[in-house]
Amino acid sequence: MVAAIYAIGPKGEFGANTASGLPWPTCKTDLARFKAVTSCYDNIIVGRTTYNKIGSLKGRKMIIVSKNAHSLGLLSKNDLNTQWMSFEEAIKLNNSIVIGGTALLEASLPFLHKIMRSVIYYPKEDRQFDCSGITYCTPDLSDFYKSHTELHPDHEFQIFNRK
Repeated sequence: MVAAIYAIGPKGEFGANTASGLPWPTCKTDLARFKAVTSCYDNIIVGRTTYNKIGSLKGRKMIIVSKNAHSLGLLSKNDLNTQWMSFEEAIKLNNSIVIGGTALLEASLPFLHKIMRSVIYYPKEDRQFDCSGITYCTPDLSDFYKSHTELHPDHEFQIFNRK
């Protein structure tokens, strides 16, 4: 079974041209949940661009997928917890979780049984990006139902299960 976890801003903001790649300040509660959730899965499936931004996640096996076959040689041979795989191979792995980027999340939708999404609320003055650098993630969740919501002062955590 394959799940996904990701965070967006209130308007679907997903990434930005910042050092962290996020259009909001660090949300420690959400990052702690991300670490706890992803640590429960055997494989973390990530797109190459997202991997280049975040790197390896300590103690977790990373499966990098890319549309660019030339990228396969860029991975360090010393990193035993990271490997390249085609999307078609990666999406068939049991007990896996997709973390992004946007194109990978969209392509994964037909294969997902669960989606965990955080909506991060942040004041306009805390935006850390040039508005031209925003990417958006607004997948069609019509095949899912919202089974859980947690409200926090700075974010909302939602779980969607396949209908």
